[in-house]
Amino acid sequence: MNQRTDEEALKAVLSTLQAGEPTLIATHVNPDGDGIGAALGVAYALRKWGKEAVLCCESPIPSRYDFLEGIDAFHTPDQLATQSFTRLVTVDCGDWARIGKVASLYRPGMLINIDHHETNTQFGTINWVRPQAAATSEMVAELLKEGGLPYERGVATALFTGISVDTGSFHYSNTTPQTMRQAADLLENGVEPDVVSDRLFDTYTLPQFQLMRRAFDAMQVELESKMAWVAIPFEMLSACGASQDDVEGLVNYARGIEGVEVGLLFREVGSNEVKISLRSRKWVNVAEIAASFGGGGHARAAGATLALPLSEAIQPVLSAVRNKVAETFAEKAR
Repeated sequence: MNQRTDEEALKAVLSTLQAGEPTLIATHVNPDGDGIGAALGVAYALRKWGKEAVLCCESPIPSRYDFLEGIDAFHTPDQLATQSFTRLVTVDCGDWARIGKVASLYRPGMLINIDHHETNTQFGTINWVRPQAAATSEMVAELLKEGGLPYERGVATALFTGISVDTGSFHYSNTTPQTMRQAADLLENGVEPDVVSDRLFDTYTLPQFQLMRRAFDAMQVELESKMAWVAIPFEMLSACGASQDDVEGLVNYARGIEGVEVGLLFREVGSNEVKISLRSRKWVNVAEIAASFGGGGHARAAGATLALPLSEAIQPVLSAVRNKVAETFAEKAR
């Protein structure tokens, strides 16, 4: 692992991408708009420099991102099973495990890790990790600018989408003046913010809407613990005809209840596998909670995966959150 300043890391990424080919670009399992936008941005840069870029993700790309130019270029690891790559760029991945089965396509050579999670494990040959960035897409937008590349409409929309998702349409506390300046640059190059917002935040499939209704009915609120949580078992998804993608964003409704500091969502994804999403309003560092369960993320948004049945996963996490909330507010009161 090489220790570099942020500027040195950016320049190292830039020079390495301009020099090498072909390159596999991967984002994390269960991809979100930031990972997708950042991956599309890196692929755009490589192709502009005349390099071969191959996009890959273990999970299917959610249909809400179908409006992005080049989205159909993503492959699954199975589709690339006969190939191998000695150059790999990971985007928006806090640790090596986050790329899942894509790892099987990599033959150790050059690994570029571009990310903004404060819990990043610095697993790359080159690590460009900027926790103060609102989104990895914000970093990739800077990479394009530093490399002298224009923001064509398609890539500008992809990067704006990534920034929008990770800032909650620019209303989370991670939205900085730099974030807004970067977004403005992208808007000047053909982005239609109303289209992006409509697809990401204002459109629900009927199964997703039905899932929201059931989730709201099942939500548990503990105001003395400043916590609200909901569990989504397979049965609930099946009853609504919903998919795992339809769960995205539900945790924000738990956090949004007045008096709640931490919102949690437990999602059953396997017989012994539960994904946990944690969101905090202002004070509690949920990344620390997630890290104690082998996960990571940001102070206000984090997650982890537990190899347990849903019935056994809930109480240990709730206990950890209760303790962290009590500890945080006790310190705040001093």
